[in-house]
Amino acid sequence: MIRELGAQAGDAVLDPDFIVQWFHSLATIFLEEARRLVAVPNWPSLPVETLLTLRRIKNALNTLSFISESGVALRHPELNDWLRLRSRLP
Repeated sequence: MIRELGAQAGDAVLDPDFIVQWFHSLATIFLEEARRLVAVPNWPSLPVETLLTLRRIKNALNTLSFISESGVALRHPELNDWLRLRSRLP
């Protein structure tokens, strides 16, 4: 809806900051740790819970990528590094 109707601060559905907060609640590991984990040569051998956490983060990043043109990354520049890592996540 944000892509279709545009971002509207304070709106329960159209405020991208709510999605950013949701992402941060799912990103239970630090970006540096995620980078380290995906750089492991045999990352599929990581514990299942770690892989699931990385997958949840990737799914949330997919949602964020859809609204990136709303300027959300300008207000939250830390998301740019996460979005660049997205394709390497399981």
